[in-house]
Amino acid sequence: MIDEIIGINIRSVLVIGIGGGGGDVVGSTITYSLAINEDKNAVLGAVLWERYVNDIVPGPIRIQELKNAEAIGNYLAIVNGDTYAVREGKHVIPQIANVLSVIKDDGLGISISGSVNNVAKELSDYVNKYGIDAVIGIDVGGDVLALGNEDGLYSPLTDSYSVAVLSKVQEITGVPTVLGITGWRRRGVR
Repeated sequence: MIDEIIGINIRSVLVIGIGGGGGDVVGSTITYSLAINEDKNAVLGAVLWERYVNDIVPGPIRIQELKNAEAIGNYLAIVNGDTYAVREGKHVIPQIANVLSVIKDDGLGISISGSVNNVAKELSDYVNKYGIDAVIGIDVGGDVLALGNEDGLYSPLTDSYSVAVLSKVQEITGVPTVLGITGWRRRGVR
């Protein structure tokens, strides 16, 4: 099924929860699990930006704030179930760390604390170095499709930034990127 979605046969896929707040990485586990079940080499990644209720410091988590993680640049780190960040003295557990503690795997934390070009360059280097054949960005809820003025938007900044990064990664590497949406809901309809 992954090959049909991408349109080519792939061996290795990077699945990224692209929004801020953590639900996206949880929703990404569906696609990640599908890839694993299809014998793909799959890596689960997520943008490191937590909701205010979990992280009172505005903005994305920086790689330098992570503990129990292996920085592989200014904007990427290998993270695991024990990864946390220290922000203004408070321990913040990124949702990807919670997910990785359940699936018992390492993953990729992506800090969007730099320019789109700089983050995309590091992500492109990662994609090339590890032979990633496709990148799938997952948004839960569909905010990524918003214009920006809709009621109930949660993370349009993070979503739009992440789409720009994905687009740039495809441009740099030639590796196909796909945007997936799960749990879509029409605003105002209950």
